[in-house]
Amino acid sequence: MKKKLFGIVLTLCLCAGSAAAADGVILLSNNLEAGDGGLQPIFNTDNTTKLGGDGFSAQLYFGAQGTTDPMSLNVVGPVVAFIGAPIGALLGADTVTIPGISVGQVAALQLRAWDNMSGTINSWEAATVRGESNVFDSQGLGDSQNPATQGKLVGIQSFQLENVAMIPEPSTVALGSWAKMTANCKQSWA
Repeated sequence: MKKKLFGIVLTLCLCAGSAAAADGVILLSNNLEAGDGGLQPIFNTDNTTKLGGDGFSAQLYFGAQGTTDPMSLNVVGPVVAFIGAPIGALLGADTVTIPGISVGQVAALQLRAWDNMSGTINSWEAATVRGESNVFDSQGLGDSQNPATQGKLVGIQSFQLENVAMIPEPSTVALGSWAKMTANCKQSWA
């Protein structure tokens, strides 16, 4: 009897613990209420034109609270588009679940945006025109079961896209040609 009772109590504790450790959520929108910083627009490369329409995409990246290195962040949630009018705001209000970070806890966040070249570029990493927000710690993450508690991107700052030179890795043929040219130069100096 004691073993059965212990098993029931243990099961209840584990269930309660797993409910308490539910992953938190954040509202994916840079169009904040005035008290939370207002709209934090995202600009094109000229730092004047605000992004708008489905020619631009954005995605959220996250890490543990206090993370400052953008390279240690992980992508999370869907790729989202911008509102049709060029106001630099994200379309809609998608809720993103932040895995491994519980409701009420804080996550390091960064929003990355890019010119998707008419839908042909599907990630920030592949884009040649891209930008990213500051890395910032969120407010306490919200609960997906209670929309009123959903966290927001409070702390995000406006940013602009930049042209990024994609330097390809040198090919074996190019390296071989360079080595031969260098050897020829050394022979002519001797």
